[in-house]
Amino acid sequence: MNNERFFPVINYLGNKRKIASWILDNIPISSGKFLDLFAGSCSVSYEAKKRGFQVYSNDILYSNYVIAKAFIENPSIKINKLDIIKFNSVKFDKYFYEKASFLSNLLYHDVEVKELSGILAFIEKQKGYKKFLFLSLLRRSMLRKIPYSRFNVPWKEIIKFRDEERNYSKYKRKRSYQNYTFRKLILDDFKSYNQSVFSNHKKNYSLNLDVYDVLKINKKYDVIYLDPPYPNTMNNYQKYYGAYDKLFNFEKKYTNFTKKNTFLNEMKKLIEICLKKSIYVVISVNNTSSVYFENFLNFIFKSFFYSKHEIKLNYQITGKINKNKNKECIFILSTLNI
Repeated sequence: MNNERFFPVINYLGNKRKIASWILDNIPISSGKFLDLFAGSCSVSYEAKKRGFQVYSNDILYSNYVIAKAFIENPSIKINKLDIIKFNSVKFDKYFYEKASFLSNLLYHDVEVKELSGILAFIEKQKGYKKFLFLSLLRRSMLRKIPYSRFNVPWKEIIKFRDEERNYSKYKRKRSYQNYTFRKLILDDFKSYNQSVFSNHKKNYSLNLDVYDVLKINKKYDVIYLDPPYPNTMNNYQKYYGAYDKLFNFEKKYTNFTKKNTFLNEMKKLIEICLKKSIYVVISVNNTSSVYFENFLNFIFKSFFYSKHEIKLNYQITGKINKNKNKECIFILSTLNI
């Protein structure tokens, strides 16, 4: 197993890619069953896979599930030259154009949605993990064409940011990639996505369930990692990435952890269940969230508190004033008598 493998670039708000290695370094054990309950971009799941854990990667968004299928569960399947030749011959497809037409003049120009229809038809014919690799590449290409890589940007803003001369005069960057075709964006990235596929000689799993449904499965873990969407943060992931799920008719209901009035009770309930299912429960908290202090910490300290670790972490979207103040904490709870 090559521990120098790199997880590909995944557009995702709150991505833990920069600190995934640090998180795993601080977990007291180095093997066993690892459940990433709110996997998001899967960067922590991927690091756990690199370390040799048997990984169970879960996220309610289909746009994240396809990443887990492509890189966590997939042990060896890659895109080959023949696949690319076939991909390069994709044409307009009326059926998939009608499915994707809601995106016209909402996120993309109509001519781009027509191109997208052919790619969707091509992907529909793919099988197994290869299909999920193409779905992951499509996800990235769709997000790269949108400012801030989020699907909730108004169409007027998208048009404005696609003006390359305006971008250059204002930001000294043209951001030409926003005007690339889906085809070019996918072709630019498929080699790096291929290189990220590997086997850790374990049977790893990808799940697309509400967190409580995952925990109902009759299984014990050695580590459960929790990184829920906290109140008072940019936490509306359904809004940011839901257009992808809608495109594939995979919109699901889920437990909402972002409500201030229910968050503490919901987290307490979740942690108590997790401690019955796992030796260690690892919780990520950023100090910009309103629950970092007082109530949440008081609850953590009253529980099976084992250790706390802290690191500086600057998210791209953070303003200059706050960049030097952002810290990520992990709390490690355990049922063991340490």
